[in-house]
Amino acid sequence: MSRRRKLASEQLAAHFFQRDYHDRGMLKWGGFFLSDHTAALKHNANQTVEPRHEAMSLIAISEQLLVSWQEKQTIKVQLNVTDEQERQLTTVTGMVIGMADEVIVLQVGKEYYKLALDEIRWVELTEKGA
Repeated sequence: MSRRRKLASEQLAAHFFQRDYHDRGMLKWGGFFLSDHTAALKHNANQTVEPRHEAMSLIAISEQLLVSWQEKQTIKVQLNVTDEQERQLTTVTGMVIGMADEVIVLQVGKEYYKLALDEIRWVELTEKGA
Protein backbone atom coordinates (compact mmCIF):
# COMPACT_ATOMS: atom_id res chain seq x y z
CA MET A 1 0.00 0.00 0.00
CA SER A 2 2.79 2.43 0.80
CA ARG A 3 4.30 1.79 -2.64
CA ARG A 4 1.00 2.88 -4.24
CA ARG A 5 0.95 6.05 -2.14
CA LYS A 6 4.53 6.81 -3.15
CA LEU A 7 3.72 6.35 -6.84
CA ALA A 8 0.59 8.49 -6.49
CA SER A 9 2.58 11.23 -4.74
CA GLU A 10 5.26 11.17 -7.43
CA GLN A 11 2.62 11.31 -10.17
CA LEU A 12 0.86 14.20 -8.42
CA ALA A 13 4.14 16.11 -8.12
CA ALA A 14 5.06 15.43 -11.74
CA HIS A 15 1.61 16.60 -12.87
CA PHE A 16 1.92 19.77 -10.79
CA PHE A 17 5.32 20.72 -12.23
CA GLN A 18 4.28 19.89 -15.81
CA ARG A 19 0.90 21.60 -15.82
CA ASP A 20 0.51 24.08 -12.95
CA TYR A 21 3.88 25.38 -11.82
CA HIS A 22 5.23 28.41 -13.67
CA ASP A 23 8.81 29.38 -12.88
CA ARG A 24 9.08 33.16 -12.64
CA GLY A 25 12.77 33.05 -13.57
CA MET A 26 14.74 36.02 -12.32
CA LEU A 27 11.67 37.68 -10.84
CA LYS A 28 11.89 35.46 -7.78
CA TRP A 29 15.32 36.94 -6.98
CA GLY A 30 14.00 40.51 -6.95
CA GLY A 31 13.02 40.25 -3.31
CA PHE A 32 16.55 39.26 -2.32
CA PHE A 33 18.11 42.14 -4.22
CA LEU A 34 15.61 44.59 -2.81
CA SER A 35 16.28 43.56 0.79
CA ASP A 36 20.06 43.75 0.25
CA HIS A 37 19.68 47.18 -1.33
CA THR A 38 17.51 48.36 1.56
CA ALA A 39 20.07 47.13 4.08
CA ALA A 40 22.83 48.99 2.23
CA LEU A 41 20.76 52.18 2.19
CA LYS A 42 20.14 51.92 5.93
CA HIS A 43 23.83 51.37 6.53
CA ASN A 44 24.71 54.47 4.50
CA ALA A 45 21.86 56.64 5.83
CA ASN A 46 24.14 58.45 8.27
CA GLN A 47 27.08 58.63 5.87
CA THR A 48 27.24 61.52 3.44
CA VAL A 49 29.64 62.80 0.81
CA GLU A 50 30.63 66.27 1.89
CA PRO A 51 33.22 68.81 0.90
CA ARG A 52 36.60 68.08 2.32
CA HIS A 53 36.97 70.03 5.55
CA GLU A 54 40.25 71.46 6.71
CA ALA A 55 42.17 68.91 8.78
CA MET A 56 42.07 69.62 12.50
CA SER A 57 44.87 69.04 14.98
CA LEU A 58 44.73 65.93 17.12
CA ILE A 59 44.29 68.13 20.20
CA ALA A 60 41.30 70.00 18.71
CA ILE A 61 39.72 66.73 17.61
CA SER A 62 40.23 65.20 21.06
CA GLU A 63 38.67 68.22 22.77
CA GLN A 64 35.54 68.08 20.60
CA LEU A 65 35.22 64.32 21.08
CA LEU A 66 35.54 64.74 24.85
CA VAL A 67 32.76 67.35 24.89
CA SER A 68 30.54 65.02 22.83
CA TRP A 69 31.24 62.17 25.23
CA GLN A 70 30.78 64.15 28.47
CA GLU A 71 27.66 66.04 27.38
CA LYS A 72 26.16 63.17 25.34
CA GLN A 73 25.99 65.48 22.35
CA THR A 74 25.78 64.36 18.73
CA ILE A 75 28.86 65.00 16.63
CA LYS A 76 29.75 64.94 12.92
CA VAL A 77 32.99 63.12 12.18
CA GLN A 78 34.81 63.25 8.84
CA LEU A 79 37.21 60.38 8.32
CA ASN A 80 40.41 60.34 6.28
CA VAL A 81 38.74 58.44 3.43
CA THR A 82 38.52 59.80 -0.12
CA ASP A 83 37.54 58.48 -3.53
CA GLU A 84 39.62 58.64 -6.71
CA GLN A 85 38.48 62.26 -7.32
CA GLU A 86 39.78 63.19 -3.85
CA ARG A 87 36.23 63.81 -2.59
CA GLN A 88 35.66 63.13 1.07
CA LEU A 89 33.52 60.01 1.24
CA THR A 90 32.78 59.34 4.84
CA THR A 91 31.21 61.83 7.17
CA VAL A 92 29.17 60.19 9.90
CA THR A 93 26.89 61.67 12.51
CA GLY A 94 26.71 59.91 15.85
CA MET A 95 27.54 60.07 19.53
CA VAL A 96 30.79 59.25 21.29
CA ILE A 97 29.97 56.57 23.85
CA GLY A 98 33.47 55.56 24.86
CA MET A 99 37.06 56.78 24.83
CA ALA A 100 40.31 55.01 25.63
CA ASP A 101 43.88 55.98 24.74
CA GLU A 102 43.88 56.79 21.00
CA VAL A 103 40.51 55.13 20.25
CA ILE A 104 36.86 56.20 20.47
CA VAL A 105 33.62 54.27 20.13
CA LEU A 106 31.04 56.08 18.02
CA GLN A 107 27.38 55.08 18.05
CA VAL A 108 25.69 55.73 14.70
CA GLY A 109 22.05 54.71 14.94
CA LYS A 110 22.09 51.17 16.30
CA GLU A 111 25.62 50.43 15.10
CA TYR A 112 28.91 50.98 16.90
CA TYR A 113 32.23 51.93 15.30
CA LYS A 114 35.66 51.79 16.90
CA LEU A 115 37.81 54.57 15.43
CA ALA A 116 41.44 55.46 15.99
CA LEU A 117 41.99 59.19 16.47
CA ASP A 118 44.40 59.30 13.53
CA GLU A 119 41.56 58.10 11.24
CA ILE A 120 39.60 61.28 11.99
CA ARG A 121 40.16 64.38 9.85
CA TRP A 122 37.58 66.79 11.23
CA VAL A 123 34.79 66.91 13.85
CA GLU A 124 31.95 69.28 14.60
CA LEU A 125 29.47 69.24 17.47
CA THR A 126 25.90 69.46 16.28
CA GLU A 127 23.39 71.71 17.94
CA LYS A 128 21.86 70.32 21.10
CA GLY A 129 18.62 68.52 20.41
CA ALA A 130 19.49 68.07 16.73
